[in-house]
Amino acid sequence: MLEAYASEIAVVKNEIKYALNNVGSWSKTRRIHSPKHLFPGRSYIMPEPWGVSLIIAPGIIHSTLHLHRSFPQSQEETVR
Repeated sequence: MLEAYASEIAVVKNEIKYALNNVGSWSKTRRIHSPKHLFPGRSYIMPEPWGVSLIIAPGIIHSTLHLHRSFPQSQEETVR
């Protein structure tokens, strides 16, 4: 039981905790410098979600193989 927790459950729990702690900074709007030809305007980077995903994996596969890195490290950003 300790081996299963150390090799699978703890890894997935730590990744979920990491994602929950950082979701605010990932979704925060950031201001960037505007080009000079758009002088009075302001430019922002507004992250947008990719959507919802469904992860289907057989029960024989270890949870770390299909849940490990299921959270994206960088999100698609749109300049508006």
